[in-house]
Amino acid sequence: MQLASPTQPVTTHRNNHPQRTYDKDGQKIKPATVGSQAALGLRCVEIFCNDCNHSRGGINVNDLPPEISIPDVCLRYVCSRPALKTS
Repeated sequence: MQLASPTQPVTTHRNNHPQRTYDKDGQKIKPATVGSQAALGLRCVEIFCNDCNHSRGGINVNDLPPEISIPDVCLRYVCSRPALKTS
């Protein structure tokens, strides 16, 4: 995984944000933040590519502001594996 370019647009769904979780009634569930995870003693996150399941483990989030959500940390990365071609 590599850090995404700061100018690279982030695609979102029309009604629901793709990096958020919703309950059975469609209400957004508040995501974990860097600060909430630090309070639990967690300092690193593992990121998985939704397309190829490639993972990048042990990304240190100590230097990030505590209010940043974990899903937003994931949006900063793009998969470094070549795209898998299917025919």
